[in-house]
Amino acid sequence: MFKLILIVALVGQGPATGKEMFFSANELKHYCNSITYTGEVRSETQKAAADVLSCTEYIKGIVDAFGFAIWATNDNPTICIPRGTTAISLVNIVKYFMYQNLKKWDFSETPAAAVVVVSLADAFPCEETSPFEDDIIW
Repeated sequence: MFKLILIVALVGQGPATGKEMFFSANELKHYCNSITYTGEVRSETQKAAADVLSCTEYIKGIVDAFGFAIWATNDNPTICIPRGTTAISLVNIVKYFMYQNLKKWDFSETPAAAVVVVSLADAFPCEETSPFEDDIIW
């Protein structure tokens, strides 16, 4: 019962309409463009450093929130991220997904969280039976 109440409190009244999101995918793309594929900041400015933090911490937060939702609902995971996967690897996967889908998605109207979840689900699908079950984060 506690888990259900907590989820309802976190989710609120219903799904976001697009205007209620914290970040659009466009904003996330902008923040993530400040980081190279090796994890370095593209320029030595305070704003670039803040953008890198916004990108990486947002993606890590979505991963944690998705993992929490699976735990709270006792659902089967749809994303199986291997242990040891680095934050920069997750960032690169999201950036690559956005690059590949520039013409298919309207990133200005798409919640950043949706892009993160879809890109990671594409990169880390769960197998029905995995020999590496102990090596999966969730």
